[in-house]
Amino acid sequence: MTTSRAMTLREDRGVTMAEMLVVMLITTMILLAVGSMYIGTLRVEQTVVALSGSTNGAQLVARSIDDGVRNGVELRPIATGTDGGQLLVVCTAGAQAAISYKWQAWYYSPTGDGELRTKSFTTGLPPVVPDAAALETWTLLLTNIEPRGAANTVFTLDASDDTKVTTQFSTFGDDTDSATIDFATHLAPHPTYAPGSEPCS
Repeated sequence: MTTSRAMTLREDRGVTMAEMLVVMLITTMILLAVGSMYIGTLRVEQTVVALSGSTNGAQLVARSIDDGVRNGVELRPIATGTDGGQLLVVCTAGAQAAISYKWQAWYYSPTGDGELRTKSFTTGLPPVVPDAAALETWTLLLTNIEPRGAANTVFTLDASDDTKVTTQFSTFGDDTDSATIDFATHLAPHPTYAPGSEPCS
């Protein structure tokens, strides 16, 4: 009888403080582990989005330059700006059925995090290196740019072929992930124009 009462008392005593602390500790550890996994997943997603955005932007810039040069008939010497940037200018054909020509320019500026801008100009005198105020009116293509060419350049004209330009740069996302562009493109074959009769003159 005494033994039965003792067993009943032990069964009715409930959960002890020590047992509650153990349960709380285990629960906390599980929640921390789940939270860490969730935060890690968010960081991976953010990195992928940043890298994807950088890659897409870099590819769009590359396509812009490649299309402009391939449809071009004249590459101007690359000019250097007072900010250490570079100006690439090409006389290029439009996309309309009736061919027309224009000056297309791209400017890399190392100011800030580095940026690439572009602008089209009517025929006549080729565009010159823009000052800071004028550059703000150009279309921004990409930011966070780092040159990859020789002598810390983005654009390089081939010394033995004045119809060829090489473009080399990296662009960075929010972290250290980057997309690198490195390609060369040529002017398409075109007729020889008499002096003074060039399409963009």
